[in-house]
Amino acid sequence: MLNSLNSGFMKESRRVGRGHGCSKGKTCGRGHKGQKCRSGGKRYSSKQKKQHPVNKKKILEYGFKCRNNSGGYITKTISLSLLNNRLSSNYKCSIKNLRDMFGISDLCYVKLLDGEITVTGLMLECDLASDNAILKITNLGGKINLSNVVSCLV
Repeated sequence: MLNSLNSGFMKESRRVGRGHGCSKGKTCGRGHKGQKCRSGGKRYSSKQKKQHPVNKKKILEYGFKCRNNSGGYITKTISLSLLNNRLSSNYKCSIKNLRDMFGISDLCYVKLLDGEITVTGLMLECDLASDNAILKITNLGGKINLSNVVSCLV
């Protein structure tokens, strides 16, 4: 009688920990190996102040920081051999033109890498460049202007 009245109105609660056949078996939907999966493991907000301030250092902040790039900035690299086919001699190329040529977003930094180049007299503007790339361009009578953003990264 009770089930017929509540059918459609109340959703039945899921029984967790009843084997891998149900969707909430084994770890019961808690995930693996963390503070939140342990019994009694809770993360208090700063307003609740459930812990002593000395012990608060032991609990890690949630997540991690990616340290792949310098400071978390995204850099897109362009080889000089790619520029060899696309640019002519004595050409002035701004950073905006480079981004349009290779479809790079304005939020990313552009870095020039070493490669084979035969074009002479190039005037390039970019955010970052390798030492070998600068050396090759200057040997062919060109120049690379690095933007002011580079000083913020280093």
